[in-house]
Amino acid sequence: MKNYEDMTEEELIKALKKLSSEENIKQSAYDKNTHHELETQKSEIQESQRELKESEDRFRAIFEQAAVGVALLNTKTGQFIRINQKYCDFIGYTMEEMLQKSFIDITYHEDIQTNIDKNLQFIEGKNKEFSFEKRYVHKDGKIIWGNLTISPLWKSGEKPETYFHIAIVEDITERKLAEDALRQEQQFSKSVLDSLPGIFYLYTYPEHRLVLWNRQHETIFGYTSEEMKNRFAMDWHLPEAREAVLKATEEVMEKGQSSVESFLMAKDGHQIPFFLTGVRFEAQSRLYYMGIGIDITERRQAEESLRESEEKLRAIFNIANTGISITDKNGRYVMFNNWWTDNLGYDEEEMKSLTNLDITHPDDKENSRTWFLKIVEGTVDKYRIEKRFVRKDNSIFWGDLSVSAIRDKDNNIANVIGMVTDITERKQIEDVLTFLAKSSSTAPGEGFFESLARYLALNLEMDFVCIDRLEGDGLTASTVAVWCDGRFEDNVSYALKDTPCGHVVGKNVCCFPANVCQFFPLDKVLRELRAESYAGVTLWSHTGQPIGLIAVIGRQPLKNRHLVEAILKTVAVRAGGEMERLAAEKEQKKLQDQLARSQKMESIGRLAGGIAHNFNNMLAIILGSVELTMDGMDPENPIIANLETIRRTAKRSADLTRQLLAFASRQMVMPRVLDLNETVDGMLRMLRQLIGEEIDIVWKPASTLEPIKMDPSQIDQILANLLINARDAIDGDGRVTIETNNYVFDKAYCDSHKDFMPGEYVMLSVSDNGRGMDRETLANIFEPFFTTKELYMGGGLGLATVYGIVRQNNGFIRVYSESGAGTVFNIYLPRYEEKDSSGL
Repeated sequence: MKNYEDMTEEELIKALKKLSSEENIKQSAYDKNTHHELETQKSEIQESQRELKESEDRFRAIFEQAAVGVALLNTKTGQFIRINQKYCDFIGYTMEEMLQKSFIDITYHEDIQTNIDKNLQFIEGKNKEFSFEKRYVHKDGKIIWGNLTISPLWKSGEKPETYFHIAIVEDITERKLAEDALRQEQQFSKSVLDSLPGIFYLYTYPEHRLVLWNRQHETIFGYTSEEMKNRFAMDWHLPEAREAVLKATEEVMEKGQSSVESFLMAKDGHQIPFFLTGVRFEAQSRLYYMGIGIDITERRQAEESLRESEEKLRAIFNIANTGISITDKNGRYVMFNNWWTDNLGYDEEEMKSLTNLDITHPDDKENSRTWFLKIVEGTVDKYRIEKRFVRKDNSIFWGDLSVSAIRDKDNNIANVIGMVTDITERKQIEDVLTFLAKSSSTAPGEGFFESLARYLALNLEMDFVCIDRLEGDGLTASTVAVWCDGRFEDNVSYALKDTPCGHVVGKNVCCFPANVCQFFPLDKVLRELRAESYAGVTLWSHTGQPIGLIAVIGRQPLKNRHLVEAILKTVAVRAGGEMERLAAEKEQKKLQDQLARSQKMESIGRLAGGIAHNFNNMLAIILGSVELTMDGMDPENPIIANLETIRRTAKRSADLTRQLLAFASRQMVMPRVLDLNETVDGMLRMLRQLIGEEIDIVWKPASTLEPIKMDPSQIDQILANLLINARDAIDGDGRVTIETNNYVFDKAYCDSHKDFMPGEYVMLSVSDNGRGMDRETLANIFEPFFTTKELYMGGGLGLATVYGIVRQNNGFIRVYSESGAGTVFNIYLPRYEEKDSSGL
């Protein structure tokens, strides 16, 4: 039989039950057996009592010296009946204090009900023995943990009046604290993992089975916690990327750590870019792959936005029409936009090998160096100067340079930024304006236009320059200055049709930078010059009418079209004013000449009129006397022939005097309202007889014609004189055309056509296809006694008479003629307006 010291708690409790059972047996035997037997057993009982006492002593020793708390409790009341010191030490009370308490007094309030429920189950026989963990309240108020085991002290099947049970308590406070600390640590770790901005995961290696993950892993990829269990690493990677991921994982296992960017696939199939960092992890002799992934969608978007922004800024930087550059403190270029390479002709590598002084004109280097040193030394923070730059091909351009210092975080000069605007055009325009402003710019013996032509040729580097005046018809131009290959040429007149100059007229500026001959294949001058480029500008009057043009022609394509156009538009203002001034002076001289001629003709007219009047009176007497003498003579008288000669001569003289009177406006006229079509139509037979059968008369009357008021005989005189002149101008067969029409002239038209007056007119036109007249002849045709005919063929008063009749009737006349191209006389007579009865 084991000693009590060697028994377990369970064996001890069974032993106590056994002892209780033996006590009952003895009592029963005493009642039933005979006295003899009692006597016999007395000694045995005494022996048993002795053994029981010894057993109790041993139990008490075990009870008191047990390594755990042991207590005997009344099951129904929960009162402590007996308790060992270990129990008292566990709970913090003395033995006397504990015997005054029940289990409820020392149980933590949240565990009281659980303890009571288990006791009821125990009393009702539902639990013979049970064990559970509960919390106690130590005497000092702290909460402690115990593992409580309850065993009954009655035999199975018995139900004594008083219930007792033995309670054994093992102090598990440290274990529970450790478990709680571990649980808190696990909760903290989980909270940390769940609070990570990205995903956390732990895979077994080499199986790649997921064993741990954070909440972000579920949220981002759209899986539930259950769906995440037993998933594998490759489930999230794109099929085409899995091989690379496996290699990266092997690298982690070899080196311990690795990072990579990759797209992972969510549950719904959309792809998410991640930055993944993996480390090798070993626990309990197993290998794991532990990784953290950061969703870099926003970073990728930001990078893409930054890249697009940088591209836009770079595009703006490069397409700017201003040069932008950054140099170091030695003036060497470290950054620059395309403007520099485009304008200087260097490539990027060549530019990086240059300094700001390397591309500066020698005459501007000292000033440029001085200012640059000021900004490098910190004397000034910025400056602005105008300087000349030298291109790779040694050509020069002017730049407006603005320079500023770039400072580092310590406010020291780190770099220098410069911005340059090409002001070559402005400088050249300024030079042009200076030339135009200086009256001394013309060379000795040169007029303004000659000097301007020379200046444009040299400054625009053109081979040919012409400055033209437009003629009245707008179809021809006459040069006023021509510069070709370094010298002046004679001025000429030319037709504008099929020429670039004809294309320019009416436009502010027109330019053909290259291949100009292809656009005007019929222009002989362009072919002879082997022209490649052309630019022209219209010269305008102050009323907005085109009066001339300037044209420049080169055998090379234009280098700077914009500059050429700008200079031409600048000089065109002054040239137009100069041409208009010269035209005004010429017109003034012409008017003065016309006034003098008019005064001369008026004097001649008065003289001719006076002579004609007196001569006409004498001729009347001569003719009358001759006719009276001839009437009384015998027709066979030989003197009759002489008298007939005198009569014919006198009649011719009378006709001459009538022309003189008409020219002098002293002829007696009887004006009346008439239809010009009817008047001309009535004269056609006489006119055909007058000019002969070899010349056709083409009659083109207007369908409707306004009336005029004048003497019909004056119409006869006008047509007779014009057709006789036409007959004399036609050699052999020919044609004369007579037309009528209605015309209205407004003020704008009359301002540009001298001698025209605004109003409504009826035109009488006589044209022929004869030999025509040159300009010199045209200038004198209306002067009396001026004639190009042979002696005795005319007296030079025919057109003077026409002019006098037209002016007498408040009309005007225009003549168009060229040698070999016929002549056109257009006579404009005022339309008759009948006044009402009031005289208005």
